[in-house]
Amino acid sequence: MPTVVPRSAADRDSFWSIPRSVPSRAWEATWLRLVDQFINCDSFTLYKAVEDGVPAVVVEYISRALNQPTPEVLVIIGLPETRYRRKLEAGEALPDAAGHRAVALMLNRPGF
Repeated sequence: MPTVVPRSAADRDSFWSIPRSVPSRAWEATWLRLVDQFINCDSFTLYKAVEDGVPAVVVEYISRALNQPTPEVLVIIGLPETRYRRKLEAGEALPDAAGHRAVALMLNRPGF
């Protein structure tokens, strides 16, 4: 059985190529591109992207798309706000469970 090698940060960034902060006006175009990418990628690519790490900034895109305050989204994905802020400021990925829950929110969003 072949060994699965984790993708590099550059590979992760190519899937999650979104700004480190959410632009006030152009956020929806980035969100729609990300949603389109989710719809059009194969299951293995999506699995790898999630396993390699969901950037913390994705929470803010979800918050805007759901029209919910970021703290409410954080409650849903089970992530304390202080830990989220540290991850966001450092440009890091969400913890595994929170990343999986964030993607579940994206995939179950009405109109997705």
